[in-house]
Amino acid sequence: MKRYAVNPLGHKWMHHNLTYRIIQFPSTLNRVDTRKAISVAFTKWSDVSPLSFREVTDGNVDITIGFYTFNHSDCWFSALHPCFDGLNGELAHAFLPPRGEIHFDNHEFWILGKSRFSWKQGVWLNDLVQVAAHEIGHALGLWHSRDPRALMHPNATFTGQRDPGQDDVWGIQRLYGCQDKKRVCVSWSKLGFCHRRKNFMRKNCPQRCDFCYEPLETVATATPPPHLKVKMVPRGRVVGFRCGTRTPRAPPTDPRAPPTDPRAPPTSSRAPPTDPRAPPTSSRAPPTDPRAPPTSSRAPPTVSWFKDGEQILNSVPGYIVMKDRDLRIVANEFNEGVYTCRVSRHGDVVSANAWDIRLKPDPSNS
Repeated sequence: MKRYAVNPLGHKWMHHNLTYRIIQFPSTLNRVDTRKAISVAFTKWSDVSPLSFREVTDGNVDITIGFYTFNHSDCWFSALHPCFDGLNGELAHAFLPPRGEIHFDNHEFWILGKSRFSWKQGVWLNDLVQVAAHEIGHALGLWHSRDPRALMHPNATFTGQRDPGQDDVWGIQRLYGCQDKKRVCVSWSKLGFCHRRKNFMRKNCPQRCDFCYEPLETVATATPPPHLKVKMVPRGRVVGFRCGTRTPRAPPTDPRAPPTDPRAPPTSSRAPPTDPRAPPTSSRAPPTDPRAPPTSSRAPPTVSWFKDGEQILNSVPGYIVMKDRDLRIVANEFNEGVYTCRVSRHGDVVSANAWDIRLKPDPSNS
């Protein structure tokens, strides 16, 4: 099942030949190894997309990279530019296109190699390749994936995932398409390379060998929720739902609104726990359930909306509008998925309906 997510406003780079520059280097890693680690991290994305990346040492670039401490670039005065928190905790964060910035916490111990705990120094040594590859995904327009095997999963730092998984490939190709990188793909395919050298052709000639995108049959939910209705919708179509009915209904108004500020708060990576011999624990009390009904015996039923099993707490102007029993969406890559409404009374679910919204294939991509 597809679990990747692109940013809700669909921001991406409008060209495929991107440049980057390291404007401030880390304190714990020399410049040669830093450049090598960042280059390897970018290569992981160029290997699975039409994008290419080139380092430059001066002038204007698409993506800037720097290692900073607590207060960097006046972060104390900007909600969009949070400060770092010292050793451990937040390792790095990145900003969506077209801002093109990746920041690393310079209080961390960065290395070229797999993350591990140093008993001599008493600190975690963080794999710069792995963390950089994850943050580059954000800088290219991807949000976190729900697939635990994905590089873009929020716990990728804990699992040590260093390479894009299939879910990451589907996500980046949703944004930038799937293109052959070699002019000789036709002749190679005639020689049978699509079958004999599949990995090589998947990297260089995915379009010629039909390796692009996710097969439709793999999108289907393995165990559909009750009353699930599958709906194939053209991109851009407005779809409305009313909780308590089994089929989508036409919305009274179009939820599309003027786009909001594209400079969304940065996504971040978190450090592993300090003791590598024990599983991570949390001292935080569990949050209260926002769906809990009032104490009154005459309280009205509570309606909750979910997308792919995660509760929708707020509307996204121009993309998702939620109001009581009604939900309206604009069909696009961000909004694909299974929508479920649950009606609860005094904590018990009394009814539930679900709709599986999928985009119709775009003929221009075939």
